[in-house]
Amino acid sequence: DKLKWEKTLQNDIGFDFAFFKQRLRGTIGHYDKTTEGLLLNITPPPSYAYGSVIMNIATIQNTGLEIDLRGSIFRSKSFNWTSGVNISRNSSRVRNIKGGPFSDPNNRNALNLGTSIVREGDPLGLLYGRVVLGIFQSQKEVDEYLAKVGTLFSSINRYLGVGDVKYDTGAVRSSSYQNVIGYAQPDFFGGFTNTFSYKGLSLITHMTFSYGNDLLFQLNTRNRYVNNMVNKGVAVLGRWTPDNPSTTRERLIWGNSALRNNLDVFDASYLKLRSVTLGYDLPKAVADRLRLRMASF
Repeated sequence: DKLKWEKTLQNDIGFDFAFFKQRLRGTIGHYDKTTEGLLLNITPPPSYAYGSVIMNIATIQNTGLEIDLRGSIFRSKSFNWTSGVNISRNSSRVRNIKGGPFSDPNNRNALNLGTSIVREGDPLGLLYGRVVLGIFQSQKEVDEYLAKVGTLFSSINRYLGVGDVKYDTGAVRSSSYQNVIGYAQPDFFGGFTNTFSYKGLSLITHMTFSYGNDLLFQLNTRNRYVNNMVNKGVAVLGRWTPDNPSTTRERLIWGNSALRNNLDVFDASYLKLRSVTLGYDLPKAVADRLRLRMASF
């Protein structure tokens, strides 16, 4: 099919309010946006002549709620304190996926993007990888596992033994079995600003936050195997050894590979101070002479 423009239909509703003689004011808004023919950059199989292609691949629906509040916390002749907070929540849903040669071979209604997957009926931002069930603590566990999966992982870990991770192979016992291991989209996110002013001085602080989102930390994957002389992080010191059996990090064997899995997914919620600005309103005589109004840093 020919490449087409994305088409988006969006419906919005909202209202503004103010109370206590404008000392508390704000806005609440809700949106519902559907995009048809979403353009995605796809990496085709090596047999194709191009390294990547852009296709209209999916229909996505986004719904969200946005709240913005502003308030005067304290007000006097010489000192004022005002605050503002905004919080947003977005929910996405993949309504359909255009099948074809770039779909996940195990599921026509899913698009495997390597570290993530776009799957019909699910939200965007699904992190994709292997699922670890635990660490082998005895040779008996290893033997029972191999009796079930056979030689599935011989090309990945031919030295499978005590101290290695136990991968979930799914109901069909596939060595390529993967599943959702995290969610990149936050439950909610926003910002918080405070402004303090005293006579000619002002102090402005700005913070941002996000809650409920996961991060796939691929450096952690590289720290879980050794096949060259590149330095590793201190996390390798917590690997499995007979004296450290309760860890979630497998043993290290030269030349073994490590697969991206749920052990590489971390909580990415944060509260961050973005900026602090201190300002001073110059006296009028000085400002006129310097042709300045305010100094800040």
